[in-house]
Amino acid sequence: MAIESQIRAAIRDCVNRTSRKPFRWGGLSGYQQLETIGQILRSLPCREIDTDYLSLLSVWIDQALSNNLSVALDLEQANLWLRRIADCLHYPKYSHPIKDNVTNTIDTTNLSLTSLKVRCEMEELLQQFVPDPK
Repeated sequence: MAIESQIRAAIRDCVNRTSRKPFRWGGLSGYQQLETIGQILRSLPCREIDTDYLSLLSVWIDQALSNNLSVALDLEQANLWLRRIADCLHYPKYSHPIKDNVTNTIDTTNLSLTSLKVRCEMEELLQQFVPDPK
């Protein structure tokens, strides 16, 4: 029973949002949360998943995962490329406050960075990009 209540709480956390219906697409993080819950359900011994709720829940989660797999993979690839572009543009990893609550957004490690260097790095990155024709 304790496992069932923990799984119910995890489901409420990842899929019961006011912005979407339960088991509908909730972005990459929602998909990853459902994937983790599905892995936990599949790893439970048969005697612990013997409740009707957990058995039915496992089926629903597997169905939601299979219905959204291609979208999740596409979104994951898009996220990866956006992170690579952000790295190429040398956005600061973080900014830290200095005195008088003013935020210092100058990254002193990139003082030798020029627009030409960024342009060359971006062109090199774009040459690696091969879009999926689908």
